Parts: sequence; C-alpha cells; structure tokens
Amino acid sequence: MNRFIEIVNNEFLIRKQKLEQELEETLNKTGDSVSERVDKTMDLMDKIASITKGHEVFNAYLNNNQNGNN
Repeated sequence: MNRFIEIVNNEFLIRKQKLEQELEETLNKTGDSVSERVDKTMDLMDKIASITKGHEVFNAYLNNNQNGNN
C-alpha cells in the first residue's frame, strides 16, 4: 500500500509541475493576445489550485486513517 500512496503523491506533484511549466510558458508568450493569455492563465491557475487542494485532501485522509480517526 505504501508504494501505491507514493505513486499517487508523485502523480499530484508531476501534474502540478506540468501545469506550472505551461503557466510559465503562457506568461512569457508574446504571440497571443492579452485576452487569450489572461484566459489561459486563469484556466491554468484553476487547475493548479484544484490539484493542490486535491493533494491536501488526500494527505489529510491518509493522516486521519493513520491516526485511527475514520
């Protein structure tokens, strides 16, 4: 089970890093209109926030189960 938990944690981190890289590229991109860049930035930030929150919930769930508080 420990290996599975590590895989899930790593997946959260990898997905977040991919989105952060895409965000950085979007912020530095000069070819698109400002409106397109703003929309893309807002979408990426929503996705990053969702993954971050999901990771926090997953870790809280694990901590609760380790402490015997189901």
